[in-house]
Amino acid sequence: LADSGLTKLYLVLNQCRARQVMRVEYSKIPKVASRIKRELSLLEMLKNIDPEDKSHFLTLYDKGRTPIFKFMVVSRVGPTLLQIREKVLEQD
Repeated sequence: LADSGLTKLYLVLNQCRARQVMRVEYSKIPKVASRIKRELSLLEMLKNIDPEDKSHFLTLYDKGRTPIFKFMVVSRVGPTLLQIREKVLEQD
C-alpha cells in the first residue's frame, strides 16, 4: 500500500478473509523516529475505553517484533490524502 523508507504498509487478509493493514518498521531506526511505538502505546491505552468512545480510532488486531522489524496489524481505513489528491488531479 505504501512505502515511506522507514515504514511499509501491506494489505493483508485475516483467517476470515477480511482485509486489514500491516505496518512494518525496521527495528534499527532510532527510537525518536519510531512511529509504531507511539501508535501502539496509544492503541493499548484505548483497550479499556467504551467502544462507542473510540469508534474513530483504528482497531489493533496484532503486534510483534523480530530482530529485524516491528509490526502491527490494524483495521483498514479509507483512502489516504495522497490517493484522494491523485484521484482529483486525474479528473481535471
